[in-house]
Amino acid sequence: MKGQSPPMGSGHFPDGDLTHACFIRKISYVVSDGSTEEPVQDVPKLGGDNPQCYGLKYFGFLDPQNRFTLQFGGPGGSCAI
Repeated sequence: MKGQSPPMGSGHFPDGDLTHACFIRKISYVVSDGSTEEPVQDVPKLGGDNPQCYGLKYFGFLDPQNRFTLQFGGPGGSCAI
């Protein structure tokens, strides 16, 4: 019998409210010349092993303060598939 998976972050699924679930904002990356760039296109569909346990949502450019943002989390539980 498998054990229980723990909650991720606050235990809330991503819902667009950055006070509910974990988030990463101002996403950028370093290119070969050392400069930083932001994503230029949407990220392909993202998913996890068991959507009843955890979720991940990419919002793209959310607003000027948060810029490119993703949110993740979930309650965990019986996640064996």
